[in-house]
Amino acid sequence: MVEVGLSWFVLTGVYLGLAGSLSAEEVGAAVICGGLGAIWVRQLGRCGDHHLMIRPAALKPLLTALARLPGETLRVGLRLLRAVVRGDVAGEDRAVQPAQAAHCPLNEDGPQTAGTRAVAVLAASLSPDTYVLRLERARGRICVHAILPAEGSA
Repeated sequence: MVEVGLSWFVLTGVYLGLAGSLSAEEVGAAVICGGLGAIWVRQLGRCGDHHLMIRPAALKPLLTALARLPGETLRVGLRLLRAVVRGDVAGEDRAVQPAQAAHCPLNEDGPQTAGTRAVAVLAASLSPDTYVLRLERARGRICVHAILPAEGSA
């Protein structure tokens, strides 16, 4: 029950952070949506053959991605504007090792690992620069599409 309350609190905070305003209506909507999201996360973790368990510590990559979102949005926006003005091609597919992609465990199974993997994929895809194309468990890597060039190449 503590996990549901913590999920509710975190999701309410995420809603308010992304809403951009703080009014009674927004707080009410945040509390309702946060509660529904917490119930959804709990029920999602129980359905199907593969159980999902999201521990609070697994949310760190998601919170980090949210904190970096404004700066990355500006960088990507400028890159896309430059691509439109100059006619450059923006974007590339590349493989990222799991340790570099928000500590996404690919070679383990279990409800807690599945939850950690789900949050890591969400955090990697939340950035306006990248989104996850697929997890290649056999090769131990994550394939992503990125708009900005890899560090050190361009």
